[in-house]
Amino acid sequence: MDVGPLHGYGPRLMTSISPPDAEPGVPTTWCEISRSALEANVGIFRRRLAPGARLGMVVKANAYGHGMVQCARMLVEAGVDWLVVNDVEEALQLRVAGLESPLYICGPVLPERAAGVVEAGAEGAL
Repeated sequence: MDVGPLHGYGPRLMTSISPPDAEPGVPTTWCEISRSALEANVGIFRRRLAPGARLGMVVKANAYGHGMVQCARMLVEAGVDWLVVNDVEEALQLRVAGLESPLYICGPVLPERAAGVVEAGAEGAL
């Protein structure tokens, strides 16, 4: 099933159903992210914010299965100010990938992982 264009931004989601004779282990369902749609969506959010407000986007849980590092890079290029992750490990993964954007850890941080927050240069609630 091809959902087709959404507001003129091209294909958004393409899926297929496995036929009964499909090869086991071969994925037949996938999601494609349109860079132009993502940039347009960031622009919409940006215009709705008060002047001086910062925009953060959630990329936790591997960007919900879409690839955390790849999505984070696209979001930063589109003008996002903050990236939101779930834990210290995700924050460090973005740093290792070379992303320098401010990071916010939205999940709990155990006391023994507090040094990792500092190492990643991230922020979070205690």
